[in-house]
Amino acid sequence: MVENFLNYMTNVRGCAPRSAETYRSALRNFASFLRIRKERPSWSSVSVEDVASYVFYMRSNGLKPSTINVFIASATSFFDYLCRFHGLPSNPAAMIDKMKEPKRLPSVIEDNVMSAFFCHFAQPSQMVFSKHVSFVCISIMYYAGLRASEVMSLRWCSIRENCFRIIGKGDKERIVPICRELREILDEYEWRQEGFLGIHGDFIVCKNDGSAISPSFLRREVKEILVSCGCPSELAHPHSLRHAFATRMAAMGLSLVSLQKILGHTSLNTTQIYVNLA
Repeated sequence: MVENFLNYMTNVRGCAPRSAETYRSALRNFASFLRIRKERPSWSSVSVEDVASYVFYMRSNGLKPSTINVFIASATSFFDYLCRFHGLPSNPAAMIDKMKEPKRLPSVIEDNVMSAFFCHFAQPSQMVFSKHVSFVCISIMYYAGLRASEVMSLRWCSIRENCFRIIGKGDKERIVPICRELREILDEYEWRQEGFLGIHGDFIVCKNDGSAISPSFLRREVKEILVSCGCPSELAHPHSLRHAFATRMAAMGLSLVSLQKILGHTSLNTTQIYVNLA
């Protein structure tokens, strides 16, 4: 039954493979708990008390609220599937409230790391083209706060009067200003790219043939370069550069609403995290 549910979540609901594996693990552990608790366990026999008891068991064993909430979300979706397609009369997990998770402030890349980065790339046009591309990727995320997916899909036609026109999450459009430092970097790179490709490229950051770069290339290059500049390995990923941008803007006094619009956040509460961090 669990495998049918996971196939439904993956093929119909578009669930990511990693999320499906998380559901599988959470439900497998719950099933093991039920085999100890019940003589002849079945999914149709699970009660609200069973779910609540498992949550209490997880808490007693010192599991984090985030881990417990993953189970609650997995169980709620699974039993909802059984109600919709297999005649289960009610969802025993629907009445279980998620635990309150402590707010965690994102870690931010230190200024000395970025100083080392820009010192190393003082003359990017003299490096091989692929490294120049990596330099531009990191610069865009650091100076404009773009998400990795937005950088990969960024085109030259997206630039309008020193601003990026970004289509972000949920196909929502937003305008992101381009600062003087980034403008100079893009001007130098545009000239280099056109000379390398022999034509004016479509994508701003691209492979040697002009096509868009891959997520694996971006993650690998960001990690390798930032670690070489003294960044801790766990912080050397694209989203840390977005955190660094947002924290820097908040520290400089940019209003909460303006920062929200630039970052493309739906909720002000998400943006407020960076104000607290600054």
